[in-house]
Amino acid sequence: MIKLYSTGCPTCKKIIKLLEDKNIEFEEITNEDEIFNYADRYEIENVPFAITSDGVVLGSSIEIINFLNNEG
Repeated sequence: MIKLYSTGCPTCKKIIKLLEDKNIEFEEITNEDEIFNYADRYEIENVPFAITSDGVVLGSSIEIINFLNNEG
């Protein structure tokens, strides 16, 4: 399971499509307070970012895509 922190931007939509295409279970977090809280905690400056069920923080769309390309 991946928690995807998203604002619905075009890049966020691409990541969601990739998650769906790979049948990877995810939860999209769009609550701004929660996004800002985690972004501040992990010093992330942009969306999308994600946290895996193992606690791995993927701080950019490139990191997310690389992670997903290695899954399945």
